[in-house]
Amino acid sequence: MKSWQWFLMLGAIAILLLPFAAWIVGRSLSAEHTAESSIDIDADVELVAARVRDVEQQPRWRKKVQKIAVEGREGGAVFYREFSAGEQVAYAFYEREADRVFESVVNDKTLPYGGRWLISLEGGKGRPTKVRVREEGIVYSPMYRALGRYVFGFDSTLKAYLQDLAQSFLRDPK
Repeated sequence: MKSWQWFLMLGAIAILLLPFAAWIVGRSLSAEHTAESSIDIDADVELVAARVRDVEQQPRWRKKVQKIAVEGREGGAVFYREFSAGEQVAYAFYEREADRVFESVVNDKTLPYGGRWLISLEGGKGRPTKVRVREEGIVYSPMYRALGRYVFGFDSTLKAYLQDLAQSFLRDPK
């Protein structure tokens, strides 16, 4: 066998073993995780709360969200489906404390992940608003666990949400 054939064969073996190795690594990681991030937005807390609360308008300011379909409202909760990147996810959204604390829960048991976001706002009239997001997630699939931990980062979606929210006030302050 020629040397280039050995390299080709070793490359093919490595490619075949990579998913298995990722699965093994993922099995060693906890299924549950937490991630947190925050950002200061130069807008009154009431304006930021209104934008966070209005889930139907997210496609206007969240770059990767293509569509939101509200499926119902009950007892102050909004049940909706988010369409982004070829995926659709059902959520339940609650306002836990008026203009201050919100909760978004993955409401779809068929996904390889689940959990919730706690969104808290601190600020006052005429002052910037600090927006904090805490993700309390669970990843059932060992492969997704490894990818989330070592490739994408468990905080990538919440950081994108915060950046998009802040940018939306630069484009449209009201």
